[in-house]
Amino acid sequence: MIEISELVEVPAAPRIVWDVLSDPRAVVDCMPGAKLGDRLEDGSYDATVTVKFGPAKVTFRAKVALELDGAAMVGHVSTAGFSNMLFNKPRSLLLPGHFFGCIGQMLPAAMGAVAASGNTPHVLVNCDASVVMHVAEFETAVRYGMPLMVVCLNNQTLGSEYYKFDAHKMKADLATVPSPDLGAVGKAFGGRGA
Repeated sequence: MIEISELVEVPAAPRIVWDVLSDPRAVVDCMPGAKLGDRLEDGSYDATVTVKFGPAKVTFRAKVALELDGAAMVGHVSTAGFSNMLFNKPRSLLLPGHFFGCIGQMLPAAMGAVAASGNTPHVLVNCDASVVMHVAEFETAVRYGMPLMVVCLNNQTLGSEYYKFDAHKMKADLATVPSPDLGAVGKAFGGRGA
């Protein structure tokens, strides 16, 4: 699993720093391209982040939830729907990946979208564990010549489960899933893996 950690000393009292970090709007103001929607009934927020990939700008939509413990000054952010990519050009079809807790289901769902749209090109952004759960379907997509690009976010975990375990001081390592080189797997199935 890839882990990135960095220590930043902030010249302010912990309570002042916590007050900023526990305010979603204050945090989003620090992130270029990020926008926070209204607070939903369940306490989560709809959010978007727009980033530039080469010549294209891509907007990722997500449902963001914060779990905060003010007494201990610790918190956890979880998201659903990172795989929803909206290019600047309007799209007629969008499959939000968080509609039924669907780990492992988005590859077959994306293949269905390609078929239903008359074999028009699609992009699926998914995590490694989800892709591995239905990796055999990738061969089906190749065999039928489906114009589907699969972008895999490889953190070698059952992402949401890992971060929720970690936030609750449980054994997060139980949710680690070493992944094979999925680019090589794609090539072995006849695709063009990177």
